[in-house]
Amino acid sequence: MKIVEIQAGVAIVMQISMNGQTIELPTVSVTVQDGALVTEAIRVNGKLLGLDNSAIHVNLMCIRENKAPIIFKNVKCTMITYNQKLHYKVTAFAEGFENNRREAFRLYVGCGGIAQLGLNKSAAKVLVKDVSETGFSFLSEKEIESILNMPVRLVFNDMEYNISLMGIIVRKVKIDEQKYLYGCRLSVTNNQLSRYINDKQRQNMANGRQSISDKEKGKIVAALSQEEDAPAGNVRRSNNTLLLKGEKKHRVTHFSGKREIDNVDRDERRKVFKNMYSGKRV
Repeated sequence: MKIVEIQAGVAIVMQISMNGQTIELPTVSVTVQDGALVTEAIRVNGKLLGLDNSAIHVNLMCIRENKAPIIFKNVKCTMITYNQKLHYKVTAFAEGFENNRREAFRLYVGCGGIAQLGLNKSAAKVLVKDVSETGFSFLSEKEIESILNMPVRLVFNDMEYNISLMGIIVRKVKIDEQKYLYGCRLSVTNNQLSRYINDKQRQNMANGRQSISDKEKGKIVAALSQEEDAPAGNVRRSNNTLLLKGEKKHRVTHFSGKREIDNVDRDERRKVFKNMYSGKRV
């Protein structure tokens, strides 16, 4: 599939990786322009995210109803103005491919559930962390020895769905002194699971929620945040220094009177720069 074949209004998930951490943030396709896909820009807590950053890798996931997602690897995202609003122009350097089982999309759930570990063991209350079409994971305060390859049944209710999953425990990780993460591979297909994942993603996008924790999201969001009033093609970082493309960085913070340079009008600003860079045309 080519990225220009994505129709307007399709649900999109941006997988953003930075320093070994990955977050998945939803957006939506808008149109096709110059061989690239235009999507709505992502805002988190009112902050616009700039994805044209050499420190990150971005994959675009096209969500399809009752079908596996299509993944476009290492796409390039530049900020453009479309219909007087900021958008991403996403360029793919290769065709997308259908997500295989090893790369199944993991949906963060974050609700309570009941897990029955083993055939003859009692059920325990757990926190369902995430699910995918190939597996699931949950958090428990209970540590169980020799648990690998043990069968498990997980039951939880969410969005009017009553989900029952059968699997095999393949991973155990100690989170802290009182929590353990158990990762499981599905052993029995559940026909409801795909519908639940699609509906949950739509609900997350409609409600503006993100399928990651605040701690995981915070570091990457802070690094990529731009101020909303920055024009497309410019970068306005949190230190209020504006860099135009191709312009050298001159850090200007104060002038006589201790006022911020951004708080003066255009004529006065020209005078300030003329005094600072005498002999240069302003």
